[in-house]
Amino acid sequence: MLINTKTQTQVWEHDFRASHPDTSFPAILTDEVIRPFGYAVLHYDSPVAPAPQYKMLVPAPPVEVSGKWQAQYGTVDMSPEDIAAVDASIQAEIVNNTQSRLDKFAATKGYDSILSACTYADSSIPSFASDGKYAVQARDLVWSELYKLLDEVLSGARKKPCCFSEIEALLPELKWPVQVI
Repeated sequence: MLINTKTQTQVWEHDFRASHPDTSFPAILTDEVIRPFGYAVLHYDSPVAPAPQYKMLVPAPPVEVSGKWQAQYGTVDMSPEDIAAVDASIQAEIVNNTQSRLDKFAATKGYDSILSACTYADSSIPSFASDGKYAVQARDLVWSELYKLLDEVLSGARKKPCCFSEIEALLPELKWPVQVI
C-alpha cells in the first residue's frame, strides 16, 4: 500500500503504476523511487494492540515518523448485532472446549469420548461400571458448573469471559478416582 503524502489517501501499488503509464518503475517500489511523485510506502510494521472486547480495529490516518509513513489504527464500538455475534462465538468456543476437555479426560483411560465412558455405567464388569458411573458424575458436575457460570454472566453477576481459558480453572478438576483392586 502507498500513501499520497499531500492528501494522505492510501493507494494500491497497481493503481499508482497505472496512473503513471509512461514511467518504468522497478519491481519493488521504495520511498526514494516514488517520493518525487508525492507518494511514500505505507509501513505496517508498528505493533497493533488487539482491540478491547466489543471494539473493532479500524484504520486511522497514517502518521509520518522519522520520514517513514506508518499505518495507524483506532477502535470503534461494535454494533449490537456484532456484539451478539461475538458473544455467540465465545459461548460456542467455551462449550466446544468444555466438551473437548471432557473427551480428553475420558481418553486418558482409553475411552473414545466422555459419552463412550458414560455408557459403561451399567456394565457387568465392575471396573468399567465404576469408570462409567464416575464419568457420568464428572460430566454432570462440569456441565452444571459451566451453565451456572454462564447464567451468572447473563445475569450480570460475572464479567463476560473473552475465551475458554478465562473460565477453565473455575470448572471442576477432572481426575479419575484411584481404584483398589
